[in-house]
Amino acid sequence: PRNQDKEQQPNYYITTKEEIIQDSLLRGHAHNLLVRATLILSVAKPPKKGKVTKPDSILLSRCESLLQSVQNANLFASASCDGSNEDNNESNQGKKKEKKEEQMIQLNMWNSMIGLCRIIAVLTIGEEDVKNNGDSNSNNATDAKTATVSFNTLADRETKAASLLSIITEEINDAQKTFSHFSSSPSIVGEESDTAEVVCKLLSDRLVSLYLLLE
Repeated sequence: PRNQDKEQQPNYYITTKEEIIQDSLLRGHAHNLLVRATLILSVAKPPKKGKVTKPDSILLSRCESLLQSVQNANLFASASCDGSNEDNNESNQGKKKEKKEEQMIQLNMWNSMIGLCRIIAVLTIGEEDVKNNGDSNSNNATDAKTATVSFNTLADRETKAASLLSIITEEINDAQKTFSHFSSSPSIVGEESDTAEVVCKLLSDRLVSLYLLLE
């Protein structure tokens, strides 16, 4: 009878085919960002006599490519989060809350990685977003204005980088708080294996990427 009850009420989340595809594509976006960030660092030039150095065409091209990839990755991540809770499988309903908290942690870590990519662009060419070239698809005037802001002095770039680092710190602290609640609440976790699974997923999907960008 005990085995029968477990079969009727499984204490695990059943990952859908759509979620597997979304996770795989998101890992591809993350790998793309890491590759482009590495290509920037290989040609970046340090300041000279307390002043920023003028970037050459190769550095500009690689930074713009990174920022465009950041924009594309964010669009995909936002769409994935918006459509990730549409599963109607009854066996999954009991684990929706745990899955939601895991997604919150993943999103915090993702935002941190995106922030580090923007810091790289700010420190190397003084830009944090893709330049707006009058794209008719852009409907947000604020984003368009932000996209054209340049940081031309070393002090401006350091100030902006510090601001972005502060936001990243908040994201990581939020992820830590959510994970602490996730891992310590018996009503949510139910089994230690759930926490171990999330830790392994975060390690491969987010923490390694963050470490590489910080390094």
